[in-house]
Amino acid sequence: MGFRVSGAWCATILSACLIVPTIGAAKEKAPPAPSGPPLKVLVLPVDFDMLEFTASGMIEPVPKDTTQAEEQLQGATLRVLRISKKFETVDMPTLTEQERELLKEHVALYKLAAFNAGQMLRMGGPAWKAKRNNFDYSIGDGLKFLLDRSGADAAVVVGGFQLSSSGGRVAMALLLAAAGIAIPMGGAQTTAGVVDLNTGNIRWLDERLGTKGNVREKGGAEQTVRGVIGNYPASTLLKKKK
Repeated sequence: MGFRVSGAWCATILSACLIVPTIGAAKEKAPPAPSGPPLKVLVLPVDFDMLEFTASGMIEPVPKDTTQAEEQLQGATLRVLRISKKFETVDMPTLTEQERELLKEHVALYKLAAFNAGQMLRMGGPAWKAKRNNFDYSIGDGLKFLLDRSGADAAVVVGGFQLSSSGGRVAMALLLAAAGIAIPMGGAQTTAGVVDLNTGNIRWLDERLGTKGNVREKGGAEQTVRGVIGNYPASTLLKKKK
């Protein structure tokens, strides 16, 4: 998937760069025991942007790295869900070109909504406490056709970005550091969500600030996916529904 530049998305990335380390260090907890039958899910195409911070402060996509990261994260997501007893994965039906474009749009919409919601749930203060118990974000019912065609109950969405600094920016940072000036050097963020295919409501989501290793490689991609969805239905953002 190509990088879709928008003011809102760039603002989300830049705000994350101020607080997010490149490598996450969150401790993984043992997942809760599954209850009830596994959830039948489709795994939607992963949308994970590999980006570079230039010396001038521009954010530029790195298409080759993006393709590698998305391929590894897609495979890792399928493996993690298949090992889990909480999910039953369903094959994606054959789609027309128009349906594939519609799917990309909804994945991008999920990612933007999830990142903005995650930031507010972490930093929004008392006004956002109610959202932890009654999260009501939605991406609309535009993917309802997948419910009819696949038999799945919901979709799993994984997305994110990793922003690294170019050699020129690293050199500039060293010069500025000598003068007591610090500049953002990059960061990473990964989100995973479960979306109701009938309504488009986001049933569950979680995020990790950073990644686990190199997401362009099998091991790093799998660790990253386990970190963000391996504890389902527990969430660092939402209160578990009883």
